[in-house]
Amino acid sequence: MTPRKICVVVTARPSYSRVKTVLTAIKNHPKLELQLVIAGSALLGRYGNAVDFIEKDGFEIAEKVFMILEGENPTAMAKTTGLGVMELSNVFYKLQPDAVITIADRFETIATSIAASYQNIALVHLQGGEVTGNIDEKVRHANTKLADIHIVASEDARTRVIKMGEAPDKVFNTGCPSIDIAREIKASSSLDFNPIDKYGGVGKVINWKDGYIVVMQHPVTTEYNSAKEDVLKTLEAVNELNIPTFWFWPNVDAGSDGTSNGIRTFREVHQPENIHFFKNMEPTDFLKLLANSNCLIGNSSVGIRECAYLAVPVVNIGTRQNRRQRASNVTDVMYHKEDIKRAINERITAKSIVSETIYGDGNSGDKIADILDLPFDNKEFDLITAWDVLEHLLPEHLFQYITVQLVVGVLQQRPSMVFLLACDDPLFLNYVSFYFKSINIYPSYKIVRQYLFYKLIPIKGQHHLYCLNKSGFAVKCVDFYRLHAYNALLSYKRADQEGGRVF
Repeated sequence: MTPRKICVVVTARPSYSRVKTVLTAIKNHPKLELQLVIAGSALLGRYGNAVDFIEKDGFEIAEKVFMILEGENPTAMAKTTGLGVMELSNVFYKLQPDAVITIADRFETIATSIAASYQNIALVHLQGGEVTGNIDEKVRHANTKLADIHIVASEDARTRVIKMGEAPDKVFNTGCPSIDIAREIKASSSLDFNPIDKYGGVGKVINWKDGYIVVMQHPVTTEYNSAKEDVLKTLEAVNELNIPTFWFWPNVDAGSDGTSNGIRTFREVHQPENIHFFKNMEPTDFLKLLANSNCLIGNSSVGIRECAYLAVPVVNIGTRQNRRQRASNVTDVMYHKEDIKRAINERITAKSIVSETIYGDGNSGDKIADILDLPFDNKEFDLITAWDVLEHLLPEHLFQYITVQLVVGVLQQRPSMVFLLACDDPLFLNYVSFYFKSINIYPSYKIVRQYLFYKLIPIKGQHHLYCLNKSGFAVKCVDFYRLHAYNALLSYKRADQEGGRVF
């Protein structure tokens, strides 16, 4: 069988961190072929040369697309998007992928989505359904409406994508792939390198070994005129606190010139003794740096996602992450120097910060690769059904009874289907296998549970039957099977009551 060609477009430094484990999983999957395209600011030295880290990690790059126009203003962003559509259209025509993956909400991602969609290439959107309150949110939702498959990072995001009109069986909550790296770091979180020795950077050599903070502040695209003023407020607060600080360069967005100019001006005028500046780091090293820090300051989504999992305190400044679901590690402030100082002091002394998994538990990459092996059209999806019940909701004997009834009903329709069952009773499995020779069986609740993303609505309310596809991921059953299983449940309850037992 010819491997399915999956084209992943990485356009920026943060995008690589978000998708690194997905790239590895696709690369290692026997039925998938990775086509990696690097574009946008990921190719530019002044934004950290993310392409160098990608190549160092052993990924073969199929194409490089230079598409960033100078200016760092809304007009330049719009023109870059248009250029991206033109260039990526040629790339996709050349590579002929079976599916294209676009990531999150940057202006380059909408170029990827348009170029793929207009060529009738299946589009997979990672990290849809989240809200931020600026132009990025509009781009994210536009990507959602162009996409065929939606891979989201939280249940909140999944619910929002479905409310936008997308089919529930095409929306998968896998968690965020960046948490995969965070999970590795959490298991062995010691800072085993000297950041200044390894990455150089600019600024004073700081005494970071006794404790430090990290700053990552980007311009807000809808507030780009105030980017310099905003970053100066944060610089003043951090400088006055005199805490050793590692500060990272901003993304390429409208306003990034203002942010960069503010950093350079402050550095030249004040020559801060406690701040060292970096352009970029390898994703693993960056998360190690975060995991060992006293606090992250700024407005990066890493504070919302990875820091929640790593239990790193965060001071989120301004509106860039407005309305995005967050954990208890985050304190929100606006651009006021004294408020920023107060929040930093409060966060670095907080004792109640714990790890939270609202953006996944650290095994997203493999889940996503398995989803990419699924059929992409609706007809094929309808051929893959099964009965999924949570162990705490239904006892095993009831689960078995309903499953038998479901199989009988399915056989009456004579479909070409694949079933995945969770059951520990060998006699029952043999019974089902006898009647349905093509069945695939998962012989344990435990195996199924680790892949369940959706909970069954309680029996007392509205009834929904969910199913597992051939890779173990939940998709919604067609109405016939939901109705048949529900009727089987009612029939069982009646029989149970007539026999003197009450369920």
